[in-house]
Amino acid sequence: MKRVVLLEDGEKNFRVYEEIFAREGWEVVLRTDSPARALAAAARADLLVLGLMLRELNGIEVIGRIREAGLPVKILVLSGLSAQDCIVRTAAAGADHVLCKPVFPPMLMRAAEQLVSQPVRRLLRG
Repeated sequence: MKRVVLLEDGEKNFRVYEEIFAREGWEVVLRTDSPARALAAAARADLLVLGLMLRELNGIEVIGRIREAGLPVKILVLSGLSAQDCIVRTAAAGADHVLCKPVFPPMLMRAAEQLVSQPVRRLLRG
């Protein structure tokens, strides 16, 4: 069973995404708005679904910490920011894929399935 961590800032988003993933047979390991809790759970997950507008840290900082820690989890960013700005900033931080909101269930699941089927990229340390 594939495992996902949901790191978002709104209960409505949690319910929607949790339902979509559960319907497709995924286990939702954790749903939280706490980057610290998500970082700990990401080590046990195949995918982190990440919103950028969080209370404690922004999503770009979360991506940086995950990559710094060398966690092999795939990161799928969901954002309401403008497409170009969002894609450039998140890709530079180390996100694996970005979807701009609104995100429709088939689009979300296609991106999630494609990401977890790809080999984990190895991070080079200087």
